Amino acid sequence: MNWIDAHSSAAITLIVFALCYSVGALIFGILRVLSKYRVARDLEAITPAMVTPIGVIGGLLIAFLAARVWSNLDRANSYVGQEANAIRELNQLAGEMPPTVREAVRRGAHTYVSWVTLQDWPQMVAGGGATEPRPPGLLDALTSIAAYNPVEAGQRAVQQSALASLERALDARRNRLLLSRQVIEGSQWAVVWALYVFSMLLVGFVHIPRPIAKAVAMWLYASTFALCIVLLLINDGPFRTGGYTLGPTLLKQLSED
Repeated sequence: MNWIDAHSSAAITLIVFALCYSVGALIFGILRVLSKYRVARDLEAITPAMVTPIGVIGGLLIAFLAARVWSNLDRANSYVGQEANAIRELNQLAGEMPPTVREAVRRGAHTYVSWVTLQDWPQMVAGGGATEPRPPGLLDALTSIAAYNPVEAGQRAVQQSALASLERALDARRNRLLLSRQVIEGSQWAVVWALYVFSMLLVGFVHIPRPIAKAVAMWLYASTFALCIVLLLINDGPFRTGGYTLGPTLLKQLSED
């Protein structure tokens, strides 16, 4: 499903509804042909109660996937905010250091922000990005802070806080990259679509002698399923190119400041 969630939200909606309705129309056509044969009488023995187990299984699977997607979305927002806040705090703490250290730290922070927005973020969106422990800019800032030899206790506290901010920024970036690779797997999508086909078949079997009731029931089920899939695809992978995406807006604001 990666080729679908790479599009805009509107395009994802159109593609998913088109797929669901196409599958439903195909199943409806097959059952319409079968209704003319004797096998249709045997299929009439299928009761509506048989739809419930598959519906429950499908509902539980979609609920499980939705819970993970929404959790990943919340974590993505959190990691982006943590990274930007750590860099902002580092710049603020640099103001309390000697001029040479202050300039080196702020220059390193600026280099890091530029590298993230121009190189690291696009690579992550494309499915790449290495979790290197010392990205450009922060290594220079770390070296300058570590080489600083404060005399007063207050200066040492500032130095320790700056080092802690650096560590938080690195941790947030590492977590951001790892989270960007967590999406719904192809095998999980295969199961979801298989359950959709099975459910549509059962709905059609139950109403096989009644074409109008069959068409309405299958349309309602296809529409409901499509809405669930659209929500999953739009919000799955917030660091991707399509659907709901997060950008380095907070980091860019630091460069503007």
